[in-house]
Amino acid sequence: MAMIFPGMDPYLEDPSLWPGVHSRLVVYIADALQSQIRPRYFAAVEERVFVEGPDREIIPDVSLRREWRPVGESAGVAVLALDDPEVISAPETSIEVHESYINIIDRHSGEKVVTVIEVLSPGNKSAGPGRISYELKQKEVRESDAHLVEIDLLRAGEHMLAVPKWAVRNRFKYDYLISVNRAKGNRADFEIYPRSLRSRL
Repeated sequence: MAMIFPGMDPYLEDPSLWPGVHSRLVVYIADALQSQIRPRYFAAVEERVFVEGPDREIIPDVSLRREWRPVGESAGVAVLALDDPEVISAPETSIEVHESYINIIDRHSGEKVVTVIEVLSPGNKSAGPGRISYELKQKEVRESDAHLVEIDLLRAGEHMLAVPKWAVRNRFKYDYLISVNRAKGNRADFEIYPRSLRSRL
């Protein structure tokens, strides 16, 4: 059966499928770019790691310390007797998340990163560690002299591209959005590519 979606297949947005789609898409983009940008530049697939789950600092209510004393030396030691414990199971809910992105590196300038290409994930577009991690990376790139290319192929979740939502939502109708923020010139300027579900990417 022929593919009915010439652009992005919306079924791939399912959270259970997206991690595999995301990592493969990043690699395919890097491979496709490599033939167009060599020999001066190369596309490196990099990885950002964060922990999804309950954020908590563990501070003990009681700590135990072993103290060495010579044999025969008396010490005032208090002993606390505890009842037999109840055993419960509480599996760890936090998971380590790895997200890929692409750095375009200039071989002629000491392997300097000239462009960062990000493909957004559901974790970037909802409250939590993934969004915080993405916002920090976005800010870091925009304060550098590297270009930022953001590709949002997910219809669900909050607007997370560097281009302000008000600047595009009121002017364009789209399902997906690609944004280019160039390092040269004004960082407040964005080149945008709004796409509908049925338009080619």
